[in-house]
This record gives sequence, C-alpha cells and structure tokens, in this order.
Amino acid sequence: MSATPAPAGVEPTPADGPRALSAAECREVLARTGWGVLATADADGEGPYGVPVGYALAGDRVYLATGPGRKLR
Repeated sequence: MSATPAPAGVEPTPADGPRALSAAECREVLARTGWGVLATADADGEGPYGVPVGYALAGDRVYLATGPGRKLR
C-alpha cells in the first residue's frame, strides 16, 4: 500500500513520525475527499469505535452524513 501524498505545497510527513496539520492543510484535505472515518471512545470504556462517514465542507463547518447505529448514541 502506498502512502497518501501530502497536499500541494506541503512537505511530506518526515520518516520519524507524524506531524500535526495546519488549519489550511486540514481544509484542503477535507475539501478534496468527501468521506472519512469518525472514531470515538465512550465514557464506559467501550472503544475506540470507528465508522465510515460521508461529509460536506461549508466554510469552517463539516456536515456529517451517516446511518443509524451506535455512533449516534
């Protein structure tokens, strides 16, 4: 499996570990993708729990679309 390339104009992740994305980098990734994985852990220690979600980006807001299930509790 190949690594996902860094956004245009962004240095790739160094070989020694991950780095935090800037707000602009986050917006760029969100704007080009349209889907992701929402991961949570609940207060009872159940988790982590991840589900695929579709989303739309509108300015600084992210709107999620998903079906019923544990993630909505």
